[in-house]
Amino acid sequence: MKSPLFVVLALAVGFAGGWIAKPAPAAPPAAENQPAPSPKPTVPKPTRPDGSPPRPAPPAVQPLPPDIPVQAGVLPGGPAAESMDAAKMARLGEVLGLDAEATDKLRKILDDCRKSPDVDPAKPVGPKDTFDHLTKTADTLEKALTGFFTPEQAAKFAELRQRERENRVESKAQSALARIAETTDLTKEQREQVLTTLRRTATEDLDSLPATVSLLASPSVLPLGTVGMPVDSMIELSRLTGPDAPDANGAMFARMTEMKLARADAQLAALKPLVSAAQYAQLEAAASKQRAIRQRILQPAPAPGDTR
Repeated sequence: MKSPLFVVLALAVGFAGGWIAKPAPAAPPAAENQPAPSPKPTVPKPTRPDGSPPRPAPPAVQPLPPDIPVQAGVLPGGPAAESMDAAKMARLGEVLGLDAEATDKLRKILDDCRKSPDVDPAKPVGPKDTFDHLTKTADTLEKALTGFFTPEQAAKFAELRQRERENRVESKAQSALARIAETTDLTKEQREQVLTTLRRTATEDLDSLPATVSLLASPSVLPLGTVGMPVDSMIELSRLTGPDAPDANGAMFARMTEMKLARADAQLAALKPLVSAAQYAQLEAAASKQRAIRQRILQPAPAPGDTR
């Protein structure tokens, strides 16, 4: 007869062995007959009217870091730093060596310049009135700046304005050259000759402006806000201040258009010795097209009911 203890041990060993040797549950059989998952629907990429793919989105504009210290010549962070006037003021502080107190004084001088005098809405304002107002504002600004700058700062400001003038001449000449180069195939030598002629013309245009009035010409090294006037418009306005200057806006626009046409013809004549006959024909055809557009603008609008 077996001992009860032996029976208990045997049963325990058999149960443990069976649990250890028990195979793991079999994996479920592969679904051979199940349908494959359907692919995700593809959305067609949008195209432009000509069938070409869309242009990539422009990169996001990164804001200026907010931890730039506020000091002379350094652009501060924040919303004001994103404006051109704030950047120009920072550049002035950099060139002239202005501290925070001097920068505030200069800002006040320019703010006072922005304050327009009372204008009578019943009084017509012609080109001569506008140019006289610009001259008066520029004179006041120049006197204020003269009293503000130290001799060293005045010298640096004069150098800054000279660079501004040289850059204006180069910008006007290069812009005109780009339009000409798009019209006809200039050789390298021709480009240099044409650019020299265009620089001379741009210099003559800027020389026609009084030096003081050019303080308000835009773009400017000064943060003028909305006070400044585009330099080309200022040049045209200065040519309409004679005794026969038109008073009405329509007459003034017509006169300015006629002056633009005359200058375009003069520029074309100056380029004629620098190009071949066929190249000149290309330039003349382009000029004729622009002339026709400007003359069409000058034509009076048809009266109501006029079907001509």
